[in-house]
Amino acid sequence: MNVRAELLHAMQDLHIDIAKINTSTRLKEDLDMDSTEIVEMAVALEKRLPLTIDDAALGKLHTFGEVEQFVLTLMDNQVAVS
Repeated sequence: MNVRAELLHAMQDLHIDIAKINTSTRLKEDLDMDSTEIVEMAVALEKRLPLTIDDAALGKLHTFGEVEQFVLTLMDNQVAVS
């Protein structure tokens, strides 16, 4: 499963221009995402991927790369537990 592609699809669902996204893209400053949109991104990811995301933990992340790594870690932890 391609986590980056799923994350980009989730952001595109929120009408975010994914053409300007790279690893260092900042969610709030570069993409103008507010806390509600970040939660909506988490919900969209939960629909696309078999995981549960802690909104509070996600709110502490600042860049696209940090979110991607966070999701990859969650996915790895779920595989290890299964």
